[in-house]
Amino acid sequence: MSKVHFVGAGPGAPDLLTIRAKQQIETADVIVYTGSLINPQVLNVRKNEAKLFDSSSMTLKEIVKVMKDAVKSGLEVVRLHTGDPSVYSTVREQMDELESEGIPFDVTPGVSAFQAAAASLNAELTMPGISQSLTITRIGGRTPVPAAQSLASYAAHRATLALYLSAARADAVRVQLIAGGYPETTPVAVIYKASWPEERVITATLHDLPDVMRQEGIDRTAVILVGEVLRSAARPDTGQAGHTDVPGQREALRSSLYDGSFTTGYRDSAIHHFALFACTRQGVEQMHRAAAALQQKDPAARIREIVKVRGVPGYLEKNITDLTKEVFPSADLIVYFAASGIAVRSIAPFVHSKTQDPAVVVVDEKGKYCIPILSGHLGHANEYASFLSGVLGGEAVITTATDLEQRFSVDQFAQANQLAIEDLSEARNISAAILRGEQITCYMDPDIQAEDAMPSQIVQAAERSRAAVIISAFKDRRDPEHCLHLIPANIVAGIGCRRGVRSSDVEDAIYAALAKGRVNGRSLAGTASIELKREERGILEAAKSLHVGTRFFSAEQLNRAPGVFTHSDFVFRTTGTDSVAERSAVLGSRGGRLVLPRMVSKDVTVALAAAQLKIHWQG
Repeated sequence: MSKVHFVGAGPGAPDLLTIRAKQQIETADVIVYTGSLINPQVLNVRKNEAKLFDSSSMTLKEIVKVMKDAVKSGLEVVRLHTGDPSVYSTVREQMDELESEGIPFDVTPGVSAFQAAAASLNAELTMPGISQSLTITRIGGRTPVPAAQSLASYAAHRATLALYLSAARADAVRVQLIAGGYPETTPVAVIYKASWPEERVITATLHDLPDVMRQEGIDRTAVILVGEVLRSAARPDTGQAGHTDVPGQREALRSSLYDGSFTTGYRDSAIHHFALFACTRQGVEQMHRAAAALQQKDPAARIREIVKVRGVPGYLEKNITDLTKEVFPSADLIVYFAASGIAVRSIAPFVHSKTQDPAVVVVDEKGKYCIPILSGHLGHANEYASFLSGVLGGEAVITTATDLEQRFSVDQFAQANQLAIEDLSEARNISAAILRGEQITCYMDPDIQAEDAMPSQIVQAAERSRAAVIISAFKDRRDPEHCLHLIPANIVAGIGCRRGVRSSDVEDAIYAALAKGRVNGRSLAGTASIELKREERGILEAAKSLHVGTRFFSAEQLNRAPGVFTHSDFVFRTTGTDSVAERSAVLGSRGGRLVLPRMVSKDVTVALAAAQLKIHWQG
C-alpha cells in the first residue's frame, strides 16, 4: 500500500541527504516541500513525472488533502521538511490529520542545521570539563515557549545552546542569556544557511552578537551557537583552533538560583529526597533508625530505604551501582551503611561537580563513624554526618580542609546566606588562599548588611575594583579579572502594563531593565505590581517562566511606599496611584532602594529595587 514518507531534507547541501531520503525522493510520485527553506537542488534527483507542491503558500488543510488524495490514488508521497522532521518541523499536526483519515506514514530522519553548523566550525559541541549538554531551543516570539523554558533558565547551566528561529531577535537573545548567567565574553557563532553555497559563518562574543548580525544583515535562516566549547573550535578557513581571542572560563556551571534547593523570599526550597542503603543486617537496623530521625527532622522529605541483604524483607536483587544510578540524579542525600569502598565504587560513575552532586555519607554497620565523602559543604554532607552521628551515638569524621583547619569556608558561607557562586574555580582559589593563611578582601553592596563580624581571614575592601570577593547584584566592568562573585537574590522588578499584555513582552521588558541597570539576572528575586493586575496572565506567566514569585499591592499600599517616585497623571487617573512600577518595586523589596527608575518598553513599564539583605559571617 502506498503511504506518506516524512523525509528530512537536511540543512541544504544535496549531498547531505541520507541514502534512504535520496531513494525516497527518486521514487516519489508526489513531493510536497517547503520551497522557502529547502535547497531546490535537493529535488534534482526526482523522476521527471513527479508532481511538486510548494507548501510555503499552502494551509495545513490543503497540504493534507494533496497527500491524502495521492495515497488514495495509489501514489507514493514524500513530505519533504528541511533539516530533521523531529526539530521545529510542525509534522505532528500533519500526522494527526493523516491518522484521523487512516492514511499510513513513516519518517526518515535528516541532518539537522545545528549539526551542519558545528561541522562548518569544525566544532565539538560537548567537551569534557566544558559542557556535556547540548540544548536545542529558541527564543519566544509569535510562537511562545513554555514558561519553564526561557533562555535565561537554560543560560544558568552555561551548557552549549543551539538556537533556532531566533536570528530576528538577537538583542533579546543577548539580554536574556547574559541575565541568565552567560558571561558577556561567551563565544557565539552565527551560521547563515549552513551547508548552502551562500553559507556565512560569523563569530563574536555574546556582548557583540546583535551588532555583528546587524552589520552582516542576518535576521533569518541562521543557527546561533552559544557556549565555551566554541572557544576551542577550529576556524573553517584555516583549521586552526580558537574562534575568538577573548579570555574566559572553560567550565560550564549551573546557577544555584534555579536549583530547587535555592530559596528566595518568593520561593521555598523543594522537597528533599534521601536514599539510604544497607548492606549488612546490623546496617539495616542503623538505616531504620537514621531514616526515622531524618523524617522527624524533615517531615516533608521523601526517604527511600534500600536493603541489599539477602533474607531481609525488602531485599533488592538489582546491582547496588544500578540502584545508585536510579537515585543519584534526584537525591539530596545518599547514605551507605556499608564499607567506604562499596560507596565509592557505587557513586564513581555518576559524580559530576560539587554544584550538582548530592551529599554522600558512609556509616559503618555499628554506627560508630559517619564519614561525608561527597559535597561536604555545598551539599551539606558534613552537617548530615554530624546529625547522623548524634542520632546513632557515633562520631562524625570530617575531612574537608577548611573544617580541619577551622578556617572560613567560602562555599559554606555562600550556601548559608543563599548567595549564588558565579564561578566555582574562583571559589576554589579563594579557599586555597585562605588555607595558605592569606587575608581576603571583600566588597559588599550597600544593600547588604552583615549581622556579625567578619572572620579574621576576611577584611573589608576599600574599593570594589581591588576586592577578591564581591558580594553584589550588579555587574561592573572595572571588577578584577580574577575575583569571586557571590550573587544575592534581592532584586525585585515592579511592573506596570496594559491589559492583555503578552508574557514574552513582560519578560523582554524585565530583561531589558536588568541589562540597563547592569543587574545580574540571577539576582532577580521576584516581581510586584498593583492589585488591579492580579489576574493579568502576562505578569503571572512571566514570573513563572523566570522562576520567581509575584506580589500585588493595593493603590493605598502603593501610595504609602517610602521615597520619591516618577509621577504620572494618567497612571493616577486609571489606577489610583501615580507610579505602579516604581512603587511596586520598592514595596516588593520591603522598602528597598530604587536602583532603576521606571523604564518603558512596548506595553510594559519596569522599575527595579534592591532589598536590604542581612548576611551572617559566622554561620
